[in-house]
Amino acid sequence: MEATTEASTPITARIPLYSIIISSVVTLECIVCIILNPITIAAIVFGGFGQKSAIHLFITSLSVSDLLSGLAFLSFQIQRWVATLGGVHPSLVTISWISSTLSAAAFPGSLLSAMAIGIDRAFATSKPMSYKRTMSQRNGKLILAVLCQLCYTCSVSISEKYDFTGRLFGVVLPHVVAANLSVTITFCDP
Repeated sequence: MEATTEASTPITARIPLYSIIISSVVTLECIVCIILNPITIAAIVFGGFGQKSAIHLFITSLSVSDLLSGLAFLSFQIQRWVATLGGVHPSLVTISWISSTLSAAAFPGSLLSAMAIGIDRAFATSKPMSYKRTMSQRNGKLILAVLCQLCYTCSVSISEKYDFTGRLFGVVLPHVVAANLSVTITFCDP
């Protein structure tokens, strides 16, 4: 009887080349984002621009949230690479929780900071004479405090519904899906 090695070798899924290229480009973009945003923050802080006008506060806020977004995307890419290269591994749940936490804080913060910059620039161009008087450092800091509170409210709203026992809105979730807070919900009896 002749034995073949097909049954004893593990079956590995081939990953298409375009998927590897796209994932590599996204990983590279994340690394560039993580390197350049702290440089922007340092330039504003050490150059003293943060004390000159409110727009620099908003740009710093956007740089911080984009730095967190870069870290979130990089952790998603790390999760993808670990799943691709190592298969299902317990570290995927940890990476997934890190990704979800960073995403919950970074994405609303980035959108709200961009909105604040847009409103500030629209106000500066539509009413240039009253802009300096109205948009002071104090008002800029107050707007940032309101944006931070709104971002916190957005990111905590889902975590309050999730009771850390694998239930979201009374529905039992599998561990990996619960870690991602994904849309895919498995309906099971508790």
